[in-house]
Parts: sequence; C-alpha cells; structure tokens
Amino acid sequence: MEAPAKGGRICFGVFEADLSTGELTKSGTKLRLQNQPFRVLAVLLERPGELVSREELRQRLWNDGTVVDFDHGLGTAINKIREALSDSAENPRFIETLSRRGYRFIAPVRVMPDGDIPSVPTSPASEPTVAEEAMRPANSRNPIARRALLSAVGLIFLVGLVALGIWAFEPTTQPLHIQQITWSGHVFAGDLNVESFPGLVSDGTRLYFSELRDGRFILTSSLLADGEAHALPTLAEIASPSLADISTDGSKLLIRNHLAPEIEQPLWFVPSAGAAAVRVVNVSAHDATWMPDSQSILFASGHNLYITRNDGREPILFATLPGRAFWLRWSPDGQRLRFTIVDQYKRTTSLWEISRQGNNLRALLPKWKDASSIECCGNWSSDGRSYVFQSAHDGISDIWMLSDSIWAKLFGPRPIRIIDGPLSYGAPVFSRDSKQIYVLGTQVRHQMFCYDRQSHRLERYLPNLTTAVRTASSRDRSKLAWISTNGRTLWVSRIDGSQKLRISPQSMQVYMMDWAPDGDKIAFMGRYVGEPWRIYIISSDGGTAKLLVPEKDTKNQADPSWSPDGKTIAFGRLPAYMAEDPEPKSIYLYDVATGSTSELPNSRGMFSPRWSPDGRHIAAISTDQRTLEVYDTNSRSWSSIPAPSVDNPVWSNDGKFVYFHSFIEEKLPIYRVNIADKKLEQVFKFNELQLADAADYQFQGLAPDESPLLAVYVWTADVYSVSARP
Repeated sequence: MEAPAKGGRICFGVFEADLSTGELTKSGTKLRLQNQPFRVLAVLLERPGELVSREELRQRLWNDGTVVDFDHGLGTAINKIREALSDSAENPRFIETLSRRGYRFIAPVRVMPDGDIPSVPTSPASEPTVAEEAMRPANSRNPIARRALLSAVGLIFLVGLVALGIWAFEPTTQPLHIQQITWSGHVFAGDLNVESFPGLVSDGTRLYFSELRDGRFILTSSLLADGEAHALPTLAEIASPSLADISTDGSKLLIRNHLAPEIEQPLWFVPSAGAAAVRVVNVSAHDATWMPDSQSILFASGHNLYITRNDGREPILFATLPGRAFWLRWSPDGQRLRFTIVDQYKRTTSLWEISRQGNNLRALLPKWKDASSIECCGNWSSDGRSYVFQSAHDGISDIWMLSDSIWAKLFGPRPIRIIDGPLSYGAPVFSRDSKQIYVLGTQVRHQMFCYDRQSHRLERYLPNLTTAVRTASSRDRSKLAWISTNGRTLWVSRIDGSQKLRISPQSMQVYMMDWAPDGDKIAFMGRYVGEPWRIYIISSDGGTAKLLVPEKDTKNQADPSWSPDGKTIAFGRLPAYMAEDPEPKSIYLYDVATGSTSELPNSRGMFSPRWSPDGRHIAAISTDQRTLEVYDTNSRSWSSIPAPSVDNPVWSNDGKFVYFHSFIEEKLPIYRVNIADKKLEQVFKFNELQLADAADYQFQGLAPDESPLLAVYVWTADVYSVSARP
C-alpha cells in the first residue's frame, strides 16, 4: 500500500483528503470535519495498513493535554471521522480499532500526484490577454480589438447557454425514500465470488425472487401490497431454481438450476403461478433472457450469446464475448443489450453493451472508479432514459444510476449514486411505471461453530474470534491460522485465539491455507484485486509473502497442501464455478528444495488436493464434484469413491477417513468415508444446526479433537423499494 507524503492528496474509495488544506471531500462534495479529527485522520493516512498506537497519537496531537483529556479527545475524534466516512467500529471499512493499542487505516489508498490538476496557461508577455485588453482605456483600443472582444464575450455567453440547457436535462440526485417490502429475511442476494448472481423481477403486482432456507433455494413470489412471501412449487429436477427473466406479459418465468457443479444448465419455463415447468430443449446455459419479440430467447453459454426460438430449435450465434455474460437486459426499444461480464481470470465483473445487430460491443464504464470496484446487474427504466446497477467497493454494494441525457451523449456517462448504505444493496429493478426501484438489501454475518458428535450439540468455536470464517491448526496444535471476514485477510494466533497477528497484506484476499509441518510457515491461496489466485508462502510471524510458482500466463492456482515431511506442496486449479480454464485441470507437486513443479500422474480432471497425515495418500475431487479420488503414493494408482457431491475433503487425524461436504444433496450433509472399505457415514446435516436465523453453512474442516467445524451464514436479506420524492 502506497504511503502518502505529508501534505499530499490521498484518495480512498469515493473520499479524498487534502492534507495541505485540511479538507475532506466525498465524490467532490466537501464534508464537514473539525480540525482535530482531520489531524487524526491525516496521521492514519500517512501510514495506511499499519498500527498507529494511542501513545504516538498522544505525542503528536495531544502533547500538552492530560491523559483524561486525551482519552476523551481521541475517542471523540475517531467517532467524528467514522461519522463523516459512514464507517462503524463493529464492521469497519476504513478505520480498525485494535483494543487498547491504537488504530489502523485498512482501506486501499491512492496518492494523487502533484501534477494531476492542470495549471492555467499564461499568455506571452508580448501579447495582452482578452482580459488585459478589456481593462485598457476605450480610446486605446482599435476597432479590430473591439470586435475581437465582442466575439469573445458572445462566445462565452453562447457556451453558458448551452451548458445551462445541458444542466437542465441532466438529472440530479434527490432525497430518496426507502421502504421495506418483504420481511422473511431469507431472500438470496447472490455471491459473485462463485458466479452466483441474485435474481429479482416484477410483473407489476408481484415480485419474484429466490429464498435460501435450510440451505436450499426456493422460488418465491410476494405481493407488492402486503410483502408476504409464498413459495412457488417447481419440479424436483429443478432443485435450486435461479431466476433469469420474466416474460413481457408476466405469465412465465425463465429459470435454470443453480446448485450444480456444471456451469451450463438446462433452461426452464415456469408459469408465474408455479406448479409446472417446461424445459427448453437442446439448450444448456448459465443465464438467459427473452428477446424483444417475446418469441425467442437469448442465452449465454461459455463466452457466446445465442438466439433460439422458445422451443430451443436452431440456435444461432449472436455474439462472442470476452468472458461469461450474466444479467442480460434489453433496452425498451430493443436496440441495445446490456449485461455483466465475469473476467475468468481476474475474477472481476463489469458492465457491457452490444447492439441489436450483434456489433458495437463495448465496455459501458471503462474508466469509471478503480480496479477494486465491481459493477454488475443493471436494469432499464420503461422509457429507456435511465439505467440502474450495483457497484461494490470495499465489500459494500451501493446502487447507481446512468442517464441517457444530452450530457451523457456529449460528454460520456456520469453515474449518480442513489442508495448508499447502511445495508449492502443489489439487483435493482424498475417498477413497470418506473416510479420505483426494487432492490435487495443484505446484511451478512458469519459464525463459527463446532459440532460435538457425542452430544449432538453445536457450540461456538473460539467465540473471541468473531470474524473468523475458516481456521487451520498447526500440526502440534499450539497455533491457529484463520481468515477474517473483514477483508478476507490471513491471521495467526495461539490455539485459544489470543495474541492475534495479521500476516497477509491488507490489500490481498485469502481463500484457504495450510501449515507447514514445522509450524513456522504457512502456504496460502491469495490474490490481489484484478489478478489471478496464486499460492504464497509466508512466515507465521509475518513478513513478505513469497510467490510459490511464478506463472507467466493467467492460470489460477489453488488449494495448497503440505506433505507431512515438508518437502512437497500439492496444489491444483480452481473449479469451474470460480474460473474457466480451457486447459484440463490437474494436480501438481512443487518440490520445496529444487523449486521444480511436476504433474501428479493420471490426475487430469481433478482439483482440490489434500495430503493425508501419514503421507500415504492424496485426496482430490473430480471436476464434476461427484467423485472423491484417492491417490496411493506407494502403488501410484488412483481409486474412486462415488458420492452425491463432494466439496472440501479433510483427512482425519489417523489418516483412515476423509470428511467432505455434500453441498448438492438434501439437508447438505457432511460425510466421512473409510478409505479401506469406501463406506460412507453421515456425520452432520443442516437441520441439526437448530439456529433459527441460519440460512446456509459451509464445512470448514476439523477441530483438533476432530469435531466438524461449520461456518454458519446468518443474514438478513429482504426486498426494498426506493422512490424519488417530488
């Protein structure tokens, strides 16, 4: 993270702090922040990502005050800063509190160069400017000069009139009234990290969306009048319905099955009253929409868009895109299609547009915001003059609007934020009359639980680690590594959660990790925003993360696993729903001593390797996630164990069993399989959570005593309406 020089201008998110003038602005608008809070903010910005102790702040800013005055003054200053930045101590986006130690600025910062504001050019001394000429006595000006002056004044006046006209047509932000519509708390808001997009459509009187209950997706409708949610019955074949579109007359929904290892799934027509479904034959897609004529559908498969009749016959290639497309939406006049593209390697999303003829493909906002922002999921107003979309930055998603005004046509699009917190908002949809916008508002919490197999009870796991979402203990059970939901950073602590230390860079996201046998190093899977996933090694005491296997291409690396002797690290590639690698996936072995990499024999079509504690076996998953594969290092052969679905294999301490999560099966059970006889034994299922607010969970491994660890997702997500006040 770049450290600013004193007196510079620092940008973070939509904010800018000018350390020389003491001014704080948000999207160009000056914010009110008193002198002392700004001085505290300036000190934190001088050292982004680092702990600034309370003592250092006292010496620099309160050197003449008493301890009592300092404590009160510092607390007040921090509260004022958080109020200005719409930040919170419980879920910080900018300023993190380290109890009794100090504070740390955790958001990415960007130092603005001194020359980024163009200076006003000066005229040569030998040629007076128009202003200087105007100040000269009238009898000293010649007729030519007077005519030049009048022309200049007339031009300025004309430009002013044009600007005034453009301004009159350009929409401005108005106070907004937000009203909650549904109250179930379980509306599914999506997870873009695994290409799981939200769905929300309306027929004018009802809203349609998916809910997540007991770990399963349910197609749901809700009357706008009362907000009561009612499940729509669907075929058993559509286990997890994902909503793509609604027909113009509101009679049919276009859906696909979401929860499956395969990216491309069959499409289905479902009556808006439910109870039946018709499959679109010969079509497999990851998203779709109706064409403007309502007689055909446009569907996305791979990097291509196709047009087919509603019966699925004779699909025609419409366009080839630079990534997978989601949220396909036609303009009301049917001349433009806007959609979201997922970059298969950078794992970012952006908005794109293409013409009705399948040409003029372009990024909608190529230079807007920065690389860490994620735009997606846009919808048109009924008159086509406005377009709303969601944009996520620092983990929080807000709603923005684009206008097809004269200003936008002349000078390019200028998004306007229309909803800004405190929830994370997404999936905006205009009402049929465009007087309201419906959005999903979400607040997600994660809690780690340990399941005692003897008492069949759930207990909070390390309750003092409230932000931990994945944990791994060292081989000697003395230390713990864990990933925090606050920025997905990697931390280490003692096994009881005390003596916490963040060891990964604040700007890097971490997905999983594995301890070296000596307990001094950790291999982890991390990435910077806009870059592929890579395997790194870092000391458990912190320091610089070392890239394990530099690769010149954009392939992702995943799932590091140390051999028990510490001489080899196995790793693989990402599953299909997290990347689209055209090369067949394999398991690779990295030799720590030589730095060389080799492919594990006959491992094509596998990923997610896990080394057994005795070093005898390596477990992996088939790419369709329906088979657990086990490699015997002695015989150099594989054995296959079929299962309903397989995710996150974890070895027992004695190396005799492999635990895994069957994430597709009813009740989302956790199994363990005996490697010797291949017998499956169910260990846990969703209804044993006995937590009323639990929407979903993920199996995250085993505690030192071999109790299953569960990351339980407790969230509140509902539909809200937003209307501009007159």
